[in-house]
Amino acid sequence: MRTKTKDTKTEFDLSDKKVGFIDFTSADFEDGKLQNAKFFGANLKFANFFLANLRFSQLRWANFYHAQLQGANFTCADFAGANFERAELVAATFEGADLSGADLSEVNLTSADISSADLMGADLEFSDLRGADLNGADLSGADLRNTKLDGVKFPKGYGKLPVNKPKKKNPKKSSTNPNKSEKK
Repeated sequence: MRTKTKDTKTEFDLSDKKVGFIDFTSADFEDGKLQNAKFFGANLKFANFFLANLRFSQLRWANFYHAQLQGANFTCADFAGANFERAELVAATFEGADLSGADLSEVNLTSADISSADLMGADLEFSDLRGADLNGADLSGADLRNTKLDGVKFPKGYGKLPVNKPKKKNPKKSSTNPNKSEKK
């Protein structure tokens, strides 16, 4: 799993390994090979995944609170229900990833590739998505309140942001039921 390189840096190769429900708080996976790894429910708070490769990995319910994930590759990874609160995801790749129901609040996703990702029901409140690519992403029910969206590439057909807002009542609508006929 661990190998030393000439510059004495430890490299991780957890490709195809099952490491779910393990506490990796503050672990250093920088530039690690973790594709197709299974981290179900793992505690990855404050972990460093700078430039790590987690393509096709399964990370449902994993906790990435305040983790460093800049430039990491999460193509087609499964993050359903994961917690990324306050994580750094600048220029990360989530192309085709499942982020449904994930907590991405207060996250820095500037210049991230989130194209074709499933963000259904994800919480992105107070996040920074400036310059992110969301082409083909499913934003159904996603919470984008108070999110920085300058320069975001939205999916085709999205004229307005799918932000959860309370519905306004129509003041012209009669309070009587129009389906009931009046007796004369």
